[in-house]
Amino acid sequence: MNTTTPYKKKQKGRFLTIILIVIPLCLLYFSYAKTGSKPLPIFVAIIISILFFSLAIIFYQLCITIDNEKITASFGIGFPKRIMLLKDIDLNTIEKTTSNLRTGIGIRITSKGWLWNVKFGDAIYFQNKNKTQTFLVGTDDFETIHEILKNKHYEL
Repeated sequence: MNTTTPYKKKQKGRFLTIILIVIPLCLLYFSYAKTGSKPLPIFVAIIISILFFSLAIIFYQLCITIDNEKITASFGIGFPKRIMLLKDIDLNTIEKTTSNLRTGIGIRITSKGWLWNVKFGDAIYFQNKNKTQTFLVGTDDFETIHEILKNKHYEL
């Protein structure tokens, strides 16, 4: 088996990260300043902000790696993680698809299965050989991943 350097690419989710940081900062400011007719209690604003900051840490990036056995997509700190063995990939189902405002950002259900992305744009889609699992992940490097998957599959 070929032991070439594994593929690893990280995509930064700047838009999502900015939103997940700006919203709680605004919430904390307005709660602290007692803005509005019914201001949010500061402890509630802190709890909600902790939730948003936690989501920012989880979803700030998406990393796609391919080694000699599997393809993996993982968010931020490595959790959650999506894995498919290379030997199980049906090469005939690999296709380029697009995510947009309607499909959203993050982990979303679509007509093709669960989409994992941190920004709008291209995604790679494929199924396993018995059609029970799908892999749909946003990437701006579709051609490279497709080529690696084809080459690695022939090595198995």
